[in-house]
Amino acid sequence: MKHNFRSAVLVLFSFSFSLLLHADYTVIHPEKMTLQEKTASEELKFFLEKSTGEKVTLKGEGKGIPSGKKIFLGNTAFARTKGYSTADFAPEEWCVRSSGKNNLILTGGSTRGVIYAVLEFLERELGILFADETYTHIPVRKSYQWKETLSYRGKPAFSVRGIYSYFTGNNTPRLRFMLRNRLNLFCDEAIQGPMKKYNVGPVFGSPRFCHNYYNYTKDLPKEAEDCFSLSQSGKRIRAVNPSGPGQICFSNPKTVRIFREKLHAYIEKDLKKYPLNPPTIYVIDPNDSPLRCHCKGCTATAKKYKAYSGAMVEFLNKLAKSVAGKYPHVKLMSSAYMFAVTPPEGLKIEPNVIIRLAQLGTEWGNVGVRDTMRELFHPNNTKALQILRSWAEKAPLGIWDYWILYSGKSNLPSLSVEAIARNAKLYKKLKITSIFAECEQAHIASFHALRLYIGAKTMNDPEVDLKKEIRRFMDAYYAGSAKSMLAYYDLLHKTLYNSSNMAGNTPLSQREELTLDFFKKSNVLLDQAEKAAAGDPALLWRIRRERVSLDYGYLERFPYFHKKDPAQREKVIVRFRNNFKGNCVPSVLSKGGIAQQMKFLHNYLQGLSVSVPLPAQFRKKQIIADFTWPKLSRKSNSAKLTDDPQAAGGKCIRITRKNNGTTVPLGAYALMAKKHLIQRTNKNIKPDGKYHFYSTGPFVMQERSFIWTHWSWNIQADLTEFYDRSGLNNKVEAFVSVKITDDKEFPYSVDRIIVVKVP
Repeated sequence: MKHNFRSAVLVLFSFSFSLLLHADYTVIHPEKMTLQEKTASEELKFFLEKSTGEKVTLKGEGKGIPSGKKIFLGNTAFARTKGYSTADFAPEEWCVRSSGKNNLILTGGSTRGVIYAVLEFLERELGILFADETYTHIPVRKSYQWKETLSYRGKPAFSVRGIYSYFTGNNTPRLRFMLRNRLNLFCDEAIQGPMKKYNVGPVFGSPRFCHNYYNYTKDLPKEAEDCFSLSQSGKRIRAVNPSGPGQICFSNPKTVRIFREKLHAYIEKDLKKYPLNPPTIYVIDPNDSPLRCHCKGCTATAKKYKAYSGAMVEFLNKLAKSVAGKYPHVKLMSSAYMFAVTPPEGLKIEPNVIIRLAQLGTEWGNVGVRDTMRELFHPNNTKALQILRSWAEKAPLGIWDYWILYSGKSNLPSLSVEAIARNAKLYKKLKITSIFAECEQAHIASFHALRLYIGAKTMNDPEVDLKKEIRRFMDAYYAGSAKSMLAYYDLLHKTLYNSSNMAGNTPLSQREELTLDFFKKSNVLLDQAEKAAAGDPALLWRIRRERVSLDYGYLERFPYFHKKDPAQREKVIVRFRNNFKGNCVPSVLSKGGIAQQMKFLHNYLQGLSVSVPLPAQFRKKQIIADFTWPKLSRKSNSAKLTDDPQAAGGKCIRITRKNNGTTVPLGAYALMAKKHLIQRTNKNIKPDGKYHFYSTGPFVMQERSFIWTHWSWNIQADLTEFYDRSGLNNKVEAFVSVKITDDKEFPYSVDRIIVVKVP
């Protein structure tokens, strides 16, 4: 009994003594905290306790200063006595500074500077890494003591920083993750939850941050139809949504007057809504359409300045002059995009105008000039770099960037991490202040989480050591599998970067870098990574996420491998199905998005097994290409993939738009040459409800050409991979299988396009 009592006393004494040695942290904040100081204190307490296991106490400055380790957060009197007043910092500027062994100052500007000071401290001192919306890496340590020499200060390199990635039913995890990585632009999203806590307000004024000609013109009466863009056929095209199809007539004085009145009304509205911190940038932006106005006035202006952007900028200048005196805090922004990407010559741009350059990738055909997977200094981007530098000489610039591939190719092995980092340095050198990037396809794109992390990191500081940051991310995100995942990243980067091809416009059959040996080496590394992650479901999910784009590429490339292995193909199909489903999760996709992706997966896997006999009339011909529904392209929502027992392969593409009488228009078009290779309209077709082949007639394929049918051109077949680069064997004839019916909803269906060589 006495022995037990004595032991208990010793244990209690030892525990009490350890508490005395084990010093807690006290975070001392101003008595009346601002929203950002409150948020900063919450973030600091949460992560400091998680990392060290020690207790963190929050205390107002007026309630006495305790002994031990103290962190003075925000605009404290102690910080001011050391020369650090919030008023002396830029809005997002931050400062981390020790003041002796036991005192640390975390402070900064009045917008988010104090929060950013905390985040810099957490990352630099505690090694915390905000990896993605599902995972934050928090290294556990026994204790932490800052150095007496600790001192760093800075601010984000670009004043506007945003990444468009994905939207889900619950956006809070994504918003929190992006805010912690110092992003402050969230498109058209309402200011909500974490954004309020981070003191994020609207960066751009009303009505929205992009493609808003529609907002300015949607309620125009018929008598104002001349304010809309004039088509080449002489019709005024009204925009029905932010995607167009119409734009505006820049040269019409009425258009200028209407926009001026509405712009001023938007500014007044925002001044009342945000009296203390009103938006300073108002976007006047073309709709998301390549169409433009072909009236005499706009055409003459474009000719005068040797670029169609001249018509847009001249229009913008007039609006800029109207706000310069009345609203000196306002700047106008418009996008150099599609028809306006080339800068004008001999036109002075008003000082309160910002141009936002948006250079589409080459996967968009003749409107895209850029290899977005490589940095702008790469030889593939000579023209894109020239355009960027030319705009930078004429006006303050913002950037609308692209970090993935579009047009159905974003899910193939592709990588832009190095380009993102290197371009950020160039943007800073050119004094660009605003960067916004599109980086979707979170469920399938290669190293999506790494792209986001490096993108946000370089928006904050373009001078970070890229190799060090990649390694830091890999170690945090993949833990014991980091070595294998880093090796796979290096293999993928080297393979893609050393190829002369542009992944955006090079068909898989011509992407020689995606060899069978590449797939074998990649899978060995991913197998090793999975083995090291055994028993950790979350880590396995992150690794298997990278399998999706790799296996998709393998399945698409399989027909071109010299040694085919059907058993291996079936194994990959099963793995692809499982991992694709596993990546379509609520953290990165909405409920509707998941349903849409499951439909895509079903059709894609079904399409892999489609094998349709060749019709008798083609058996003696040399077949160049045979397109059934898995390979036919649908260019709008009006083209629907539909089950049809009459169709080759059991499915067809139906058009919901009305057909022009009983005609079958078809042809071939060359993107690079921007010309028709052949056009033909088959007339007086009887709507008998049966499929019939209609010929284009002979034509010579050119590089990057395609077959189109229906007057809308919304059903196409890409011929690029069948083009003979020697220049020989390119004379062909295409036969399009079309069914015409009396169905008012779906009068026009296509199930097959066969291309044969012409002797």
